[in-house]
Amino acid sequence: MPPKQIRVLNVAEKPSVAREITKHLGGGRAQNLRSGPGIHLAEFPFTLRNTAVTMVVTAIRGHLLELDFQEDYKMWKSHPP
Repeated sequence: MPPKQIRVLNVAEKPSVAREITKHLGGGRAQNLRSGPGIHLAEFPFTLRNTAVTMVVTAIRGHLLELDFQEDYKMWKSHPP
């Protein structure tokens, strides 16, 4: 059985930021899955903490007004990434 592929989702605050993340981290290896006015979805191979992963980068539009996380996850610094 082949090893499980790890995919890391990166969500940017707007499409232009997602494009910049892809440009800088992808190093020209990014495959644009969707691109257009206000739409960005790309993926590329990346090494994260000495582990080969597939980075997926996308963006949201508008504002996230409220997120309701479980109590265990409300303190971001208390959990490893």
